[in-house]
Amino acid sequence: MSRPLEIVDTAAQVVTPENIAFEYRVAGPFLRLAALLLDWLIIGVLLILVRIASAFLVSFAIANAVLLLSVFILMWFYGALFEAYWNGVTPGKAALRLRVISTDGRAVSGLQAFGRNVFRFVDLMPWVPLTVFWGIRAETSGFSGAPLFLVALLSATLTRNYRRVGDLVCGTMVIVEEREWRPQIIHVATPTVVSLARQIPDTFRVSRTLRRAVARYVERRTHLSPERRAEMARWLLEAFRGRYPQFPSVAPDLFLLALYYRIFIADRDRDEAILDQHRVQQGAQVTSLPGAPKVAV
Repeated sequence: MSRPLEIVDTAAQVVTPENIAFEYRVAGPFLRLAALLLDWLIIGVLLILVRIASAFLVSFAIANAVLLLSVFILMWFYGALFEAYWNGVTPGKAALRLRVISTDGRAVSGLQAFGRNVFRFVDLMPWVPLTVFWGIRAETSGFSGAPLFLVALLSATLTRNYRRVGDLVCGTMVIVEEREWRPQIIHVATPTVVSLARQIPDTFRVSRTLRRAVARYVERRTHLSPERRAEMARWLLEAFRGRYPQFPSVAPDLFLLALYYRIFIADRDRDEAILDQHRVQQGAQVTSLPGAPKVAV
């Protein structure tokens, strides 16, 4: 019997210390190759400019020395410096909306950025011998040929999240950044939801991934059965109460409605107005009953 085809999963799940899981879309090897080629194109243009400028300013021997020094600096430090100081992004990655992050979801460190760029030369192997590269002889430029990327492709194929050798050694991965997204606001401002939303601690921080997950849940909840709502919302409520045990025990669906309100709608003055109106309505209902005693509100 033949093996069933496995579905390629491009989502990487990161679990925080609070046991809350977030998902990132992982960049595939060919998208990353396109970003690398864009960066190399930029490096090539810079080297051509250096060669032209040095040829007019200094002697031929010094111009070659300047060019070799420029090749060394750009090849070894271009990616590392950009990723370290530009939050995991190089110009080529920025053009394709890619970013390097740690496998635990944190921003890449300077040591990780430098390490993964050092190991890139392993990922590029093997090399095809060439006698000329960019019009410069190999023995003059220091290049021995053109890379085939076979090590990187093999590593990306055999590992989860398409990680090359440099990523495996340095604990990084490359993700696709999602474009700015704004949900359609849905009315959930009942007194119960507002009251519960105000009990969510101010120290609770909501990531972009969690914002989108909560918004999508609220958008689709009317098409879900109560059992399915509880099943989908329970994991987040349990993780939240594990971090904030003083939070009241409520229905999972109600908690996500309160969290949605807190993220997208909450306004302190408007909350007070809604709660005050609810108190007034409750008082009016009580005093309107025949024989009911008057209640001060």
